Amino acid sequence: MPKKSELIDERDRKILKELEEDARQTDSAIAKKIHLSKQVTNYRIQKMIESGIISNFYTLVNVGNLGLSTYYVFLKLEKINKEEEKKLLEKINSLDSIGWLVSCIGKWDIILNINEDSILNFEKTLNHIIKICGNHLFEYKFTILSEAEHLGYKFLAEKSYSRPLYQGEREKIFKLDISDEKILRGLSQDARSDLVSLSKKIKIPVHILNYRLKKLIRNGIIEGFKPKLNISKLGYQWHLLLIKLSLSNEDRKKALIEFCKVHKNIYYMTSTIGDYNFMLDVHIKSADELKVILTEIRDKFQDIVKTYESVMITNEFKIDYIPKGITTAALLFDLDGTLVGTEKFDIKLLKTILKKYELDTNLNFKGYNLDEYLSNLTNDKILQKKIKSEFVSEYELILKNIQIEINNELVKYLKIGISPLVALVTANNKKLTRQILNKTGLSKYFEIIITCEDVKHQKPHPEPYLKAMKELNVSPENCIVFEDSEIGINSAQSAGIKTVRRIAYR
Repeated sequence: MPKKSELIDERDRKILKELEEDARQTDSAIAKKIHLSKQVTNYRIQKMIESGIISNFYTLVNVGNLGLSTYYVFLKLEKINKEEEKKLLEKINSLDSIGWLVSCIGKWDIILNINEDSILNFEKTLNHIIKICGNHLFEYKFTILSEAEHLGYKFLAEKSYSRPLYQGEREKIFKLDISDEKILRGLSQDARSDLVSLSKKIKIPVHILNYRLKKLIRNGIIEGFKPKLNISKLGYQWHLLLIKLSLSNEDRKKALIEFCKVHKNIYYMTSTIGDYNFMLDVHIKSADELKVILTEIRDKFQDIVKTYESVMITNEFKIDYIPKGITTAALLFDLDGTLVGTEKFDIKLLKTILKKYELDTNLNFKGYNLDEYLSNLTNDKILQKKIKSEFVSEYELILKNIQIEINNELVKYLKIGISPLVALVTANNKKLTRQILNKTGLSKYFEIIITCEDVKHQKPHPEPYLKAMKELNVSPENCIVFEDSEIGINSAQSAGIKTVRRIAYR
């Protein structure tokens, strides 16, 4: 049986080093750089995946550029057995704002990070965690991330490198829409997924996917694509060094940072504000190696290092660089009578057809789907079908030859992009809806379109708006609906959404 250190050779290290630089590189690109064939490179990558050396490929997301701050929380437990600790970890793991969760041996039993948009929301999450721990919580501390640098797996190559991930102060906070989130979540599961496969999975056209991905990288949302290595397979232990500085000497602090950047055992460096000033991810093969590192830090920086602690990471339960709830609020629009003034045409046409078949023309058509309206007029299914077919055919001709009036007051919200999440919820069928949107040039603004063909129940039932929220992944409190009919308003309010009524076209 080969030794753990022999599980990979020099060629594997070169491949891993390239994947560490950019995991989205193709096998061909990697092969060319390290002077191997594409086939051999692919075989070696697959072998490392199958052996568990490569756990997965993940996407690094800079949550700071999304308006979130990262808080690290350290928990010490007492009077708790393995089963109780397991249940406790499962409850913490289920919280949406938890980005990272590990169990440890040493000063702390559990370390986690929380991504929140405000100190108040962090406090709520922290209090929730404290409640989960209950009487088992002996002590806790927390720090706030100010800067982090990904230093790379130093055992892969002689030359070290670093990549800043977060710089504290943000010049600009970016808002993501549902498509951006789909891309990020798709890549979080497999950062090496090719665009065609990813496009099919998340249902976004390749050209749009490619454009948005480049934009996410350009805006600093995506910081990189990395392989997650199971270092225990390679004979390494994962330790976290927690350092408290005694004074604020910027020159000496910079010297400590430079020391960490080039140190062969330090993989990740985090600067924090709070109970600790530095967190260092360290990969070692023995306790003696750890002792050497601690001695180096103590001897070289005894003038600024007040205290230091070491914990060994035993299990990583969660690593999620893509927080939930990162998309912004949604605007949901009705079509006929709200965004466009088509009702005066379709009502006139319908009445003309109904008179032809000697049916009542006095029923209120507004807000109803055509099928529902006709079912209230006659039980004759054949006649319903005939009228509908005639109406749709004639309406299509009318739409081709008329100028459709647009509600410019509402459309301006679409044009200025006040919200990246915009949905259309209409009682029209898909064909007529598309015709109206294409003729008015409005189709490009909508993330999703819900028509009468997409739901079982029509307005005033809440299903159309419930479906829109589900597809946009937003909650009712983060939505606003624009409607013109009582039926549409009732539908939105039944779904728990705030509404803005637009006066109907005359």
